[in-house]
Amino acid sequence: MSETEKNKGGRPRVDATPVTVRIPPTQLASLDAWIEKQADPRPSRPDAIRKLLDKVLRKDRKKETPLSDAELIIYGERLLKNADAFYYAALLAGVPFDPGNVRAQQHRDPTDAGIAAISGPRLDCKVNGPPIVTMALATELYLKLLKVLGDKVPTRGHRLLELFLTVETLSPRAAQLIINRAMFSRGKREHFLSVLGTLSSAFEEWRYAHEHEFLITSPSFLFDLAGCTRAAISEIYPHLRSPFDLPRSADF
Repeated sequence: MSETEKNKGGRPRVDATPVTVRIPPTQLASLDAWIEKQADPRPSRPDAIRKLLDKVLRKDRKKETPLSDAELIIYGERLLKNADAFYYAALLAGVPFDPGNVRAQQHRDPTDAGIAAISGPRLDCKVNGPPIVTMALATELYLKLLKVLGDKVPTRGHRLLELFLTVETLSPRAAQLIINRAMFSRGKREHFLSVLGTLSSAFEEWRYAHEHEFLITSPSFLFDLAGCTRAAISEIYPHLRSPFDLPRSADF
């Protein structure tokens, strides 16, 4: 990039605050590469930084914009459907199977292969990671649903403890229902939070279990937590439905 391109722009704005930032060579190279991809007249480096910063901040502002009542209904139903899908996927992922029966029959269709796996003569294989990851994600989405129903703002993040504490602030009734129903907490908040702390990062950790020398998580606790959270949603928001809905009394 030429010095002319770097320094163009004319007189600085008088209503702006100058900020001096030192940029490492790798980031500067990435910035210059981004500038080269822009249409003429290409922005200078300061202009490019302002444009990129504005883009990020606008994205964050969009995330924080509350949903309208109509949007909330649609978003809530989509979120519940997605959470239920991962919940049932977690149940299926934990079923014993026979990998030899899949290889022997050489199925091309994934449904047929799955049926072969769970109907083989030697159901002596089980996996740990996939049921934990998918059940943790289902629990995360159920908690995010309670959160967005409380403040109408979609949220990000995977930490179950942080999500639960936010839900507890927005909907104390939902949080108390979950605590009371969870078998591992016996209705005691402190014990519930202690156990939840051990499960909080299960989604992030078990996705890349190979990067850890040792991991321990209770799938039964996660299953219990997901079920209790789903049951709280059903009790407080009975109008919300997903394609997986059974009669409410038979859900969990």
